[in-house]
Amino acid sequence: MASLTEGMPITIFEAMNLKKPIVAFPAGGIKDVIRDNDNGYLVPFKDVVKFSEKLIYLLNNPDFARKLGEKAWEDCQKFDISFAVQDLERVYVELFSVK
Repeated sequence: MASLTEGMPITIFEAMNLKKPIVAFPAGGIKDVIRDNDNGYLVPFKDVVKFSEKLIYLLNNPDFARKLGEKAWEDCQKFDISFAVQDLERVYVELFSVK
């Protein structure tokens, strides 16, 4: 994901859900989801050399690419809408409960 500005791109979650390793610039919400060398790679803005190096490394190291993709998939599960609904419900219960 070589974007310089983003909100929270759905393509990141789509790739994570497909167990694909991520290489991205830390734009917008991407830096909140991708942790460098854990579930993907974050590359400094506009550093196309480093970006290319990370892509080539993953192509040449499929076992490590698979490991990053698996971790990305695990982390993606935390962004399930049902968790967000449960959290919101908990907040409402706390705010409006009569004591």
